[in-house]
Amino acid sequence: MRSGVFIVVLLAACDVATAPPSVLPQLRGGVVVAASDRGVPAVIDRMSAWAHRDTDCVADAYGGIQLLADVAPDAGDETVLASFSQGVVVIGQDGHRIAATAGFDCAGSHDELVAVEIVRTSLDGPVIAVAATKGGRRESATWLELLEVGSSGRLNRLFLGEIERHDDRGSHTGDVMLVPGGLVYRHPTAGMSLWRFDGAARAYVQWRAIERLDKEGRRASLRD
Repeated sequence: MRSGVFIVVLLAACDVATAPPSVLPQLRGGVVVAASDRGVPAVIDRMSAWAHRDTDCVADAYGGIQLLADVAPDAGDETVLASFSQGVVVIGQDGHRIAATAGFDCAGSHDELVAVEIVRTSLDGPVIAVAATKGGRRESATWLELLEVGSSGRLNRLFLGEIERHDDRGSHTGDVMLVPGGLVYRHPTAGMSLWRFDGAARAYVQWRAIERLDKEGRRASLRD
């Protein structure tokens, strides 16, 4: 029995040791499979075969992000491409598009695709985590989107939430903690809530608030 426990611990330690470093500190609780926060201009050009390119988008001037990971039911690795205006496209080993989702509307000077991670969670398959900032110099917000490869050529949106905000009141940071069967979401200014995973809807849904903040950042009664 002791040898079995030792093997399990050793495998877990090796899994952590070989995992790439996270580029999304606001997302915790999953095992990172692949990650990048560096845009490459060539990714924008490659995505143009499947997604419209907004030539006026400031964010796309920095390029897009490409990762290689097993994110679909078929065996083997797929290519995950992401850019601010073009969204996310998953390409199979045969070069055909498996799934895709739309990008963000370009509107501000601080628009940016921040990072993309592939993480293993308690769900059936890996999750694609995308962080993007929207806004301008005076006010901007960073959003975290969690996606999974679904059927019929689309990506299921599991979760979308704000994880950073910069405005006249200063900078505020939130985070997402993945837990078995759900997640804990701390909004940058509004407080903390528990979310459960709805298998039928293939999405995390808010279950209950566990902390609420007022406009001054002070704890407010959950009965308000």
